[in-house]
Amino acid sequence: MYRKEKRIPTIIAILFLLLGIGGVVYLEKSPTSLISRATPAQQPADVHFTNITDNSFTISWLTTEPTVGAVVATGNSEKFTYLDDLDSDNIQRPRKTHFITVKNLKENTSYTIKIITGGNRCIIDKFCPTYAQKTASAHDTRIDFPPAHGTITTSQDKPADGAIVYLVAPKSLPLSGLVDSSGLWVIPFNNLRSQDLSKVPELSESDVVQITTVLSLTENTTALIDIKSIKQNLTIPTMMIGKSYNFIDLESKKNIIAPTVTPNILGTISVKLDILFPKKDGDTTPDGNPRLRGLGKPGSQLLITVNSSPQTAKVTIAKDGTWVWRPPKRLDPGIHHISISGYDEKGNLVTIKRRFIVLKSGESVLGESTPSGTLTPTTTTSPSPTLALSSPTPSLTVSPTLIPSPTTIVTLPTSEPPRSGSNKPTLILLGAGLAILAAGIKFLIFH
Repeated sequence: MYRKEKRIPTIIAILFLLLGIGGVVYLEKSPTSLISRATPAQQPADVHFTNITDNSFTISWLTTEPTVGAVVATGNSEKFTYLDDLDSDNIQRPRKTHFITVKNLKENTSYTIKIITGGNRCIIDKFCPTYAQKTASAHDTRIDFPPAHGTITTSQDKPADGAIVYLVAPKSLPLSGLVDSSGLWVIPFNNLRSQDLSKVPELSESDVVQITTVLSLTENTTALIDIKSIKQNLTIPTMMIGKSYNFIDLESKKNIIAPTVTPNILGTISVKLDILFPKKDGDTTPDGNPRLRGLGKPGSQLLITVNSSPQTAKVTIAKDGTWVWRPPKRLDPGIHHISISGYDEKGNLVTIKRRFIVLKSGESVLGESTPSGTLTPTTTTSPSPTLALSSPTPSLTVSPTLIPSPTTIVTLPTSEPPRSGSNKPTLILLGAGLAILAAGIKFLIFH
């Protein structure tokens, strides 16, 4: 006589298997921290909300030492985490300037924004302040004049890579942009909104715009320029960190701006065929239609080719020895190659190739810029980037409301998290489910 063994019914085995599969799905889709490397927490300073539209806005701040940063946006029953715009590969890198675009938002909706510095947990509230910001209403009105654009260098005359440029027009909320690895910056006006977010403000040619660039808490430069000069698509002359400039009525000051190229002894312009952007392999741009630019023999033609998304064009070099071309077809994020073929100053056919990267998070358009002289700059004695103007007075202010909150530990959620972490719990649940299912099948066979 055999002793009857107790068996687990098949239905229970299937139930456990379903629970195991559900656990697998949960663990695979559960949020993991976007913070890829821990750095000491830093208190955010000089916090600004800019580029406020009906579906996005930008939050920027500075830290005294390089640290990683992120923001958590909560609103409309949703919660997302955003990294620095330059961390488009989801790998965080410590830096002193932080520039994050919060997008895919709902119009005319309030959002709570929490800054996270130095890691994925906030134990001290001052390192993770909370703000409230509202998006604007949708508008069909658009400003049709060109973007403001130029070049920023450090006090050592090197590109001010990673610096933040703020632009404040009268009766308007501030706009902002980043300086790229070549020192170029561009700020379009299509995101301009009135201070109450209700409309697109009207600007006259005589209106004065304040431009402030910050590289750190103690390194900045300021400039003034009129809307008329911007509407004429004039390239703002190179500005150096630590100085202030007056570019009002820039057209009348052209005679004191150093030319891009200078005549040689024989009276002809001598220009070496070259690419100024991308200046070196690996240069990055946040725009899919970047302004590729360089130098060459005046009046000659260049054959320009961009690979990855093949586009070809013939460009005639201007009289001043410069050329600029912008691909009409938008380039996908990733690595691209530019090749130019033309004649140098000696009449030899030359081909130059460079590799550049289009970032995923880019929304602005890179503009051309030519080396130029400064317009009687003065040394900035105060580290404050605020520059007083006559009425109306643009000012760089924080428009959102700071929300006091108790000291809590906050773990970052994720919007597009990388797959990482241990898979042991997944394997245990899956193995347990399969074992129980096998037991149920054996029960059916022998009974």
